[in-house]
Amino acid sequence: MDSNVGQIAVSTAERIFSQTVTRQSLDSAAEGDWLADLWQVISDNGLPLALVDEASGGFGLDIDHGLMIVRLAGRYAVPLPLAETMAANHLLARCGLEPAEGPLSMIVSGPAAPLALTRKDDTTWHVEGQGAHVPWPDQAESVVAHAHLDGANHLVRLPHGAWTIAETFTSTAGHPAARVTIDTDLAAENVAPIPADLGPDPVMLAGAAIRTIAMAGAAQKVFDLTSEYATTRKQFGRPLSRFQVIQHDLARMASAVAVTSACADMAAAGFSTPDGAAAIAAAKARTGEAVGLIAGLAHQIHGAIGASQDYELQHFTRLLWSLRDDFGTERHWQARLATLALDHADQGPWAFITGMEPVREAV
Repeated sequence: MDSNVGQIAVSTAERIFSQTVTRQSLDSAAEGDWLADLWQVISDNGLPLALVDEASGGFGLDIDHGLMIVRLAGRYAVPLPLAETMAANHLLARCGLEPAEGPLSMIVSGPAAPLALTRKDDTTWHVEGQGAHVPWPDQAESVVAHAHLDGANHLVRLPHGAWTIAETFTSTAGHPAARVTIDTDLAAENVAPIPADLGPDPVMLAGAAIRTIAMAGAAQKVFDLTSEYATTRKQFGRPLSRFQVIQHDLARMASAVAVTSACADMAAAGFSTPDGAAAIAAAKARTGEAVGLIAGLAHQIHGAIGASQDYELQHFTRLLWSLRDDFGTERHWQARLATLALDHADQGPWAFITGMEPVREAV
């Protein structure tokens, strides 16, 4: 697609977010409200299909522009499952299943714990298992998950009502989530083999990628708020930013924000290549470390006001803490990266670290 069209789509997304995602809407969402009007605007502008090719009914944006929308959603703390829907639709289309405009979610799992899939007849499948973490379970029209059939990887789409909620909870950001149990029949149009070039667990990898990219957007917002506050807030007759210790903390924050930006680019590159598991693993782990520093210093510089309900910083730092844990913590991805490195030891550490040679997980 023409890069100008991609830029128009990104500009449209930013206009929508800047005009509709207010502190009041963030407060409302944090209390558990579903922002139906905002979702309708997002859907009317085609953003849920931004990562779907035109042949499958989507925008056909290139990956970079499509994932820039995810980054903007993080920067504005959009309290809706837009990123999940975009990633789920991308996977559905890549597997030959029909995407959807309605809100979608994804089951957080790993290669060791996919759903179990069996074939009952030519038109019916049966799927069962558990999802430890499903974001937005009540609002999602469907949930996308990774399933195994005799060791072969499949993508399944679970229509609303195909899962039983075992436990509900809220994320640190205040967004709804649940642990679910699945034991249901599925029509054949909801099941498809996962192409080998998507890797063994594309749901987990795509989820980690979108969380990494969203964290970069939210981290930039946290830094902007903190820098502005330190410049305008005066103590002992001069702005906080004139104190050397504050300057040092702002410099550390700026460095960490630059890390999240670079990691977002790495995750986007991994999202768009068949050998991107190592890039996504490294990006998610390193971004998680960076946002811990960013959020901590932001609240240290702001003091008490940063944690108050009437100040917007807490929406973005809570979002960072939530995104950091979603789709695998730093420890999870560090362990997975170490496994990949050992599996590809014959390449040598330099080639592995720099990504000069492809790194593909065993299917």
